[in-house]
Amino acid sequence: MKDAPMDLGEKHDRPECPACGAGFLCMANRAGQCPCTEVALTRDEMQALTWEWGESCLCPGCLRAERDRLRGAGGAGEA
Repeated sequence: MKDAPMDLGEKHDRPECPACGAGFLCMANRAGQCPCTEVALTRDEMQALTWEWGESCLCPGCLRAERDRLRGAGGAGEA
């Protein structure tokens, strides 16, 4: 028996990114399938982003940009 196709439009949130204002598909309720899981962050980077953005989700592009900003500024994640 095949699984029914996933309806991405109704089961997942479509928040607005607080950094750029773009809407994006958030699949946080399907662990491991959310696009943000593709952006590797250290614990310190996650903490810094939480301090800056609270519990808001950033779109994957802004999440990458914020990670790169933190690393470029000598922030968390540099060895």
